[in-house]
Amino acid sequence: MMILQSTSPVGIDRVIYRYGLAMGPFRMFDLVGLDVIGRSSLEKTVAKELVAMGRLGLKSNAGYYDYDANGKATLSSDAVTVIANLSEELAIVQELADDEEILARLLYSIVNEGAKLLEEGIAIRASDIDVACVKGYNWPVYRGGPMFWADTVGLKSIASRLEAFEQNMDLHLNRQLC
Repeated sequence: MMILQSTSPVGIDRVIYRYGLAMGPFRMFDLVGLDVIGRSSLEKTVAKELVAMGRLGLKSNAGYYDYDANGKATLSSDAVTVIANLSEELAIVQELADDEEILARLLYSIVNEGAKLLEEGIAIRASDIDVACVKGYNWPVYRGGPMFWADTVGLKSIASRLEAFEQNMDLHLNRQLC
């Protein structure tokens, strides 16, 4: 949704990289392969449009980014066009997100999933989730894991922002259905 609202994939990747992860989501999508991610989705998406153009990600040297012979990535003008066209088709309101908003929208959902794991008894302690994320998903060690980090942000703050994100998403979806 953020890219459809005019936040660049480069900006999103930059924010999460500065947070401490090895790469941002769009570089990761390109690495994994756009033809692999979201295959079962029935919705029209930017990734599906890029795949239809033969832009499969790093394996085709073209996805959200274009890759030169040395693997250097630059944002693809084709991806920018697909994003703009889909945004216009879906009548998405343009709301450029600042760095704090980008980080919140990317990471608060991870915290929320961690809370569900605790609530369902899948994880016994928040620190179990943190260890799994640090050891298994390369979460930056100095951030302590998503649940520890959430405590530094404030759980009430995260919960209220998640509710606001949900309301904003509902508003966008309702506009599309009208």
